Amino acid sequence: SRSNGGFSFGGAGDIFGGGLMQAHRSRRYGKLKAKLVKISGEEVFEDEHSPQHKALVYLADVDSLTLDPYDEIAATQFYQRYALAVFYFATGGPSWKSRTYWLTGRHECGWLFVICSDINDVLAEIDTTNITISNSSGSLDDISSEDGNYTAEEDDDYSLLHYGDADLGLGEGRIVTGLSLYDNGLYGKVPKEIFTLEFLQILDLGNNNLQGMIGTEFGKLLHLRKLYLEKNMMYG
Repeated sequence: SRSNGGFSFGGAGDIFGGGLMQAHRSRRYGKLKAKLVKISGEEVFEDEHSPQHKALVYLADVDSLTLDPYDEIAATQFYQRYALAVFYFATGGPSWKSRTYWLTGRHECGWLFVICSDINDVLAEIDTTNITISNSSGSLDDISSEDGNYTAEEDDDYSLLHYGDADLGLGEGRIVTGLSLYDNGLYGKVPKEIFTLEFLQILDLGNNNLQGMIGTEFGKLLHLRKLYLEKNMMYG
């Protein structure tokens, strides 16, 4: 059976309340925003309550890694860290059942339920014949659905998968290949930024309170092999 591990959170996930969101916007904030508007657009950053703005504040003024998107080596990690931070805020991260190490200074591959792989291994193992998302239409080929609810394999257990070394360096080539957040108290809508994690192979968001349409955006995840969205309020 599935297990979320039961870990308690001891990091920085609650520092975005109160004064921080009203705080002085640093020079670094402006530099990072100039890069992120290309992904999320300009308007979302004008709303201090938006997941994108909160994620930007985290990366600019809170995250101890201080990654530089203008640096060729650090850029990949910066953008995947941004996508995960937006996802965290968009789906009620501060109230998740378990959120160990999320939004701490650890490498995102050390955040609970984030699955990572070495980029070279991923590129070597990609087999396009096994992709479950159609490149042309974005439709799911081999996952059954009824009224937008997908049926997962109940014996799936990702607890034995490698979650990554929390102390990995910036140039190690680690990329996010899976998110396993089954029954973890998520709510809200899946943000579009999650679809920038182009090498995702497993996306398990089943048994939460997510809403919204299951659109063709999932077709952007060309390497996705397992998608579990059952027991949510999603449709499409």
